[in-house]
Amino acid sequence: MKRSLVFIAALILICSPLQAQDFSLFSYRTGEIMKTEDDESVRIQETQIRLPIPAKKLATSTSIQGAIGYHHADFDDKLSLLSDSPIDAFRVDIQLKHQLNDDWDVSLAASERINRNTETNSDKREVFSQIALFGEKQGSISRWVFGVVFRTHLSAPIVPIVGITRPLSEKWALDALLPGRLHIWRTIKEDQSRIGFHTMYQTQPFVNNLVYLEHRTMRVGVTGEARVYSNLFLRVDASHTLLNTLDLEFANDEITQDIDNGVLFDVALRYRIPSK
Repeated sequence: MKRSLVFIAALILICSPLQAQDFSLFSYRTGEIMKTEDDESVRIQETQIRLPIPAKKLATSTSIQGAIGYHHADFDDKLSLLSDSPIDAFRVDIQLKHQLNDDWDVSLAASERINRNTETNSDKREVFSQIALFGEKQGSISRWVFGVVFRTHLSAPIVPIVGITRPLSEKWALDALLPGRLHIWRTIKEDQSRIGFHTMYQTQPFVNNLVYLEHRTMRVGVTGEARVYSNLFLRVDASHTLLNTLDLEFANDEITQDIDNGVLFDVALRYRIPSK
């Protein structure tokens, strides 16, 4: 049973929240996602493709835009919980944005993630929803975000968010959306390349007929990014998990289980949305 629960946690790590100002078109991830209780490495090979839905004006100050995405993940350790097929997930994101004035925007965003039920040989689908209401303030040197996110299948489904993007000095900059992520960047060549340190925190749900699970993970790592053409950037990332915990409800029992940490490597082609 513990082997199966460890693998469930690996599955739900493949989908991450939408990053509004930094759009990932294609990404590839590999590495040791965790270890089983028998000290066997569980390695992941994941590919993600996301395509933008072009923004459309609904009124003078109101627009709608979105994205569709496809995730494909494969593991070198197929535990008995799964059939032989890899894990596939489909995602749709929609954002309605209204400009209040020259400095403030307000947005309503919704995300639906659909993936195959992880019970062996099941053709069922799981649906995970996320709704966010937030405001953005563009200052002379800083960009602020204030809002709230509602996510289904979580014990604490409502989470407030605060974000800031601003320079710290001529070479250093801060980019954060708390409690989810924080980047400290150092510019190598202006608007061309940069390196940085980051930390990311996620809580992801899993539900089926047998078990309810929340997976909490915190990662720290280093990142390098370089412009390849226009607003397209190539990003390379290496990170290590510091926190890797499962909160389980199974047969009326509640269990908290720590999982051995692992190292992940990511390569992504990203589109940077121009600021105002």
